[in-house]
Amino acid sequence: MLAAVILASSIVVIVTRAAAEFGGSLGSACQLDQDCTTQNSRCNHGTCACLPYYATYNSSQCLQSTLLGMPCVTSEQCWQKVANSSCTAGVCRCSKGFLQFRRHTCLSPARVGEVCYSNTHCKMWDTESQCDFLIPKLFGRCSCRGRAKGDRCLPPAHLPPLIRSKPKPQIGSALRRGEVDDGPVTLGLPCSSDRQCASADPNSRCISGFCDCIITNSSCSAAFTGCHKGTFQCRGSGECISWYLVCDGRQDCKDGSDEQCRGPGHCPRTAFRCARSRPHLCISAGLRCNGVADCPAAEDEANCRDLANRGCPRGTYRCREGTCIGGHEFCNAVLTCPDGSDEPEGACQANGPAHYCPFRCANGRCRSTAVACSGRDGCGDNSDEEHCRVCKCPKV
Repeated sequence: MLAAVILASSIVVIVTRAAAEFGGSLGSACQLDQDCTTQNSRCNHGTCACLPYYATYNSSQCLQSTLLGMPCVTSEQCWQKVANSSCTAGVCRCSKGFLQFRRHTCLSPARVGEVCYSNTHCKMWDTESQCDFLIPKLFGRCSCRGRAKGDRCLPPAHLPPLIRSKPKPQIGSALRRGEVDDGPVTLGLPCSSDRQCASADPNSRCISGFCDCIITNSSCSAAFTGCHKGTFQCRGSGECISWYLVCDGRQDCKDGSDEQCRGPGHCPRTAFRCARSRPHLCISAGLRCNGVADCPAAEDEANCRDLANRGCPRGTYRCREGTCIGGHEFCNAVLTCPDGSDEPEGACQANGPAHYCPFRCANGRCRSTAVACSGRDGCGDNSDEEHCRVCKCPKV
């Protein structure tokens, strides 16, 4: 009888000790997952802990982690899924100094030259920088509106004035009466003197008001400059740039000819003229029909609904259901048309018929003409960047 009492007492002591050791709450010792009684917890290396992607709260609960913009109780719920985030006012948000990108990423500031996803992404590092997109709404690289020093932009006050290079005087190249020498002019552009043309290409001259080769042929002349159709020729250098970059507020031509966008008669070819606005102003054609009035008189947003099927404005794309959007929106991997017709898979991926193809890459893909000579490979095979300099005239 005494032995039975002793045995029973030993069992009680063992059970009591086990209960003390394996209490089941968070932080308690355990041997098996079943030893942990808190919901969404398990035995992790001998201690009860919350499951992965569950945050400990008050040492008594395991709360599921969540994405940006979702309700939260503790910051651990946020940073377990999204680095550099915290729980602020009951919602998961990016920590100070970081920028939210969609619901799953907090971006650190993008330096000049680094990949960016918006202008704000660049300006977090330097307020004088902007995101230079290959095709809008995707990604690009941070660049300065003016000049850069390392990964910083020089303030406007430090920018040197634009200096036009004057051609060296040449024997027999004196200006004719009434001619004006206004810097070099490249092949195919309007001129007023032989000297202007010769400054850009010694084998060209001003013929019928345009720079043309002295000896013309089918491969290089004022009619065949060598650049992609629809691109903008810088007046002096012969470099060609995307029409999207003209009058965008950033100088891409060394002589600044792409940003001569104010005053009567100063609207570069391929730009959009705000015809009714005063003072006279031209803007990037990429701003046409983007839903925001960029001209003072909102001319850029006129006639942008083609519901009567009369045709969209020049330089825009007509969605199948009738809406007009910017021409650069075609095949840019972002659905812009309400019916998604600006992203036809067959045309964009070159795996089917293309009923509309403003710019065809060498690999067969269709793209907006904005990718041509944009400075970035928009085709995947770099064919849009291969013909971006005016050809040189044959030697006399």
